[in-house]
Order: sequence, then C-alpha cells, then structure tokens
Amino acid sequence: MQFTHYTPGITLPPAAVTGTTVQIYSFKITRLHNDLKWPLYVYGEVAARDTVDRNRNLLFCRSEFRGQVLTENDSSLCLTGPSRAIVAEDPVDFEVELRIIEGDDEIKDRVLMSLSKRYDGAEQPLCFHGSMCSAELSLGRLAATVQATIVGVRVGKGRWPFECGGRVTCSLYSAEASELVIYQIIIRW
Repeated sequence: MQFTHYTPGITLPPAAVTGTTVQIYSFKITRLHNDLKWPLYVYGEVAARDTVDRNRNLLFCRSEFRGQVLTENDSSLCLTGPSRAIVAEDPVDFEVELRIIEGDDEIKDRVLMSLSKRYDGAEQPLCFHGSMCSAELSLGRLAATVQATIVGVRVGKGRWPFECGGRVTCSLYSAEASELVIYQIIIRW
C-alpha cells in the first residue's frame, strides 16, 4: 500500500501515521417493499468514497452474469472489499447501486436500490431506505489504525514448518501510543 513502507531506524514518511478508519462488517437487505418476493438475484455495486482520493472503494461489485442469490434467511451481500482502508477523518460517502433480475419466462432487469448516504460516525448501523427495499450497512469506527501490506514472510530459524503452506496473522502490540508500533507475524496451520 502507498505510504506504509517503514524500515527500522528510518524516519516515518509524513503520511505514514495512524488514523481513524471504518471497518465494514456486512451489507444486508432487511426488508422488501412493493410486493417484491424472495429470493432475489442481485448484482451491482456498493462503494465508499473517503477523502484520501475520492475514488470509489468497492465493497461489493458483481456483474449481471455473476450476481448473488439472496434469500430471506441469507440476505447479506458477499462483500469483496474494500481494497484499502476507508479513512474516516472526515465524513465517508457510501453509494449503493443494486439491480435485480427477476422472472422465469420473461426476464426483467430492475433497480433494487440506487442511493447514497453520508457517514459521519454517529449512525451505526447505516440504514438505507429505497422504494423496493431497505438495507443495513453494519460498520464500526476504529481510532488509531494502521494500514500495511505484508510483502513476505520468512522463518527466522529452522525450516518451514508446513508442507502445504500456512496462515499468516498480524497482531498489533504497543507499550504506549507514542512508541513505535511493532507487528508480530504468527504462522498457524
């Protein structure tokens, strides 16, 4: 990721600081309107725009050929993003452009929801109300977060402990907020 490179002993670049971000948990259709019935074949986009670059940071993006079937018991979109941290130092704009395909004999393509909403940290979850349905974006505001990319993992002593790979997790440890944050890599099978 840009501005996250750090080498011990080298001064941090000015942009490599902790900041407030938004953690996305789920996007769920909570209620159907206008005699709309389950299941729904949904496609489209759900995106966030923050002040980092004002570009769309996609949370959900599916074409009409790769849509997702939502049912009354499983009405959450399978989120594939964000592609980078959503910075929440200023309000964040969320855009929802979802469509459905319905009908067996005659296929109809309709707008399910086309809305945008500003998140300033107060409303949780963020609720969207359209003419066809209502939805809920479950999210949390996190203070003093760091975004980083792991570019490699190596075993310090001995041999690689697993024949077929492993899992890498990162934990954040800091004695005081003013001290340098150290990342610990733990390899688990």
